Amino acid sequence: MARFRVAWAGFAVLAVLSLPVLASERTWVQAYTSISGDDLGTIVNWLQWQGYITRYERFTDSTGDPAFRITTEDCKFTILMYGRSYDSHGDAVYTSLQTYAGFDLVSTGLSCTTINRWNREYRQSRAYLDSEGDPFLEADLSLRGGVAEDAIKMWLILYLTSVETFIEYIEW
Repeated sequence: MARFRVAWAGFAVLAVLSLPVLASERTWVQAYTSISGDDLGTIVNWLQWQGYITRYERFTDSTGDPAFRITTEDCKFTILMYGRSYDSHGDAVYTSLQTYAGFDLVSTGLSCTTINRWNREYRQSRAYLDSEGDPFLEADLSLRGGVAEDAIKMWLILYLTSVETFIEYIEW
């Protein structure tokens, strides 16, 4: 019985002594609760460097906020920034992102039934028809609560995948 207590005591001491080591092994990831145009530009540049996009252009949208026009092999889309506030340095930061792509159809367009089917069957984006019956594909990402940079990258890659699937779906 004494050996049993000594063994448990030894185990307890070892466990307590290894807590700082275990705690130091934790990897913390920066989580964005807001993002600047420069931060998003860095992420978009990474997408181009990885070969997901062929070209991008930063511009100012109609509300004075930074935005990006993205070109891929298959299409063009836009990234908009919403929820403007200012950080402690007075720089504009944003709490949400939106991507959208429009597809000009030469034919009479798509039916609402076709678009509604897309919205029922595919989760990562939503589709709608404009006043001319042309389809658009959008996706939103809220940064509230914190989002890691890799999650933003994955959201954009998922959107690109959705666009490719949507192009096939609408036979564009």
